Amino acid sequence: MLVLGKFCFFAILACNLIGFSTGSQDNETSLSDLKEPQEECYPYCLMLLKPITNHIALHQNEWADRDATKQNETQQKLIQIIDKLEAIQKKFQILTDVLKEQDYTLISIDKIMVFERIGTRYFYISNKNKDTWMAAGEKCKKIGGSLAVFVEEQEVIAINNFLIKDDKYWTGLNDIADEGILVSTASAATGNSKQALYTNFSNDTSNDRNKDCVSLVNQKMEYHKCDEELNYMCQLDKF
Repeated sequence: MLVLGKFCFFAILACNLIGFSTGSQDNETSLSDLKEPQEECYPYCLMLLKPITNHIALHQNEWADRDATKQNETQQKLIQIIDKLEAIQKKFQILTDVLKEQDYTLISIDKIMVFERIGTRYFYISNKNKDTWMAAGEKCKKIGGSLAVFVEEQEVIAINNFLIKDDKYWTGLNDIADEGILVSTASAATGNSKQALYTNFSNDTSNDRNKDCVSLVNQKMEYHKCDEELNYMCQLDKF
């Protein structure tokens, strides 16, 4: 009974706080009208508390909506973080693979991170800054690579998906040292020049003595003057 009495007391107090008066309306029951307050308080208190419970229920829905929104925002942020971590993991995998497969001098991680795995090898493609063949080769060298050459047709097909259609890209192939003998800049840099492993020249290209550098456009190779400014591709290995 003591608990029930306390319940009635807090019910009346709550009603006063929200503007209810227990004796202000003639047609409403007041606590003083109850013959047995402790016995009859329970239904009476429920009646008084109904506006409060409705008010709480309304806010509970709002709070639930806010919690759901925050939970969704948090989940989206977690997904973004996971995506970034996976991208970082892939970049470090590049470093691991390179060090395992190739005999390299130490290259800083920030340079290797610009390369992307395409097929079984690693390339960097410049689609924005056009340069002469020599300048492009120097830029590749600064990031730890050299102008790209290819070992098979599948590599050209794979890398073509990353190139702008109809744009020309410098490769590492050239016959500067010996006219008609194409070698790669990467192999020349090691002091062991190797002839091109794969070529696929377009039918309308011409190789006169003024054109010593080779580009790639739409999976076909062309001769150009080396001082022309084109996009370029870098490779990380030493083919």
